[in-house]
Amino acid sequence: MELLLVRHGRSLGDDEHRIEGAGWDAPLTAEGKHQACLLADRLSSEGYVCDVLFASPLARARGVADILAARLGIAVTLDARLSEIDTGILGGLRYEEAARKWPEFGGEPRAYLPFPGGESKFGMTGRVLGFYAELVDGYSDRSICVVAHGGSISTLLQVIYGMPLWSPLQRRPFFAFRTGDTGIHRLTVEPGHVVTHSLNDTSHLRA
Repeated sequence: MELLLVRHGRSLGDDEHRIEGAGWDAPLTAEGKHQACLLADRLSSEGYVCDVLFASPLARARGVADILAARLGIAVTLDARLSEIDTGILGGLRYEEAARKWPEFGGEPRAYLPFPGGESKFGMTGRVLGFYAELVDGYSDRSICVVAHGGSISTLLQVIYGMPLWSPLQRRPFFAFRTGDTGIHRLTVEPGHVVTHSLNDTSHLRA
């Protein structure tokens, strides 16, 4: 399976320094749309072809997916399991305000502790794992593009590489993968091993 993982571009939440997650559906900014167009130009010039394009239904990911789909001539399949973690009532708040309303937020909450009105890290991990399991079962010989979010992509990479996800003895994950605006990860998933071609490639933004 040829796998291309894409993070969304710059969003309104980035500009306003607000918590997004799935609790506040912030759209792409004009800059974010431009970043997506640069990525689409790059993939088109490289002759990239995919069989299926999956995307989170949140506006900032869906916006990038729509731009890629138009350039690549393929439909978008939305899957809520690719959404960012649901931050519940904290969605849309500025970071400092969220830390006042829920002190655990600033202090790195336990992985099993849900955001107020939202979900826990464990909850997000479960749905991402389910998505990947179905991907392997149904698309093992296909070329797949996935457009999602920093958190869900990081978790998906941990699952793919078989890395430990969380420990009850610490608040942080064992590993985390950072992805820039419209950053891409290219992998080939084969029985028994994974070939990594690139991680967090944002070279199209320097064009």
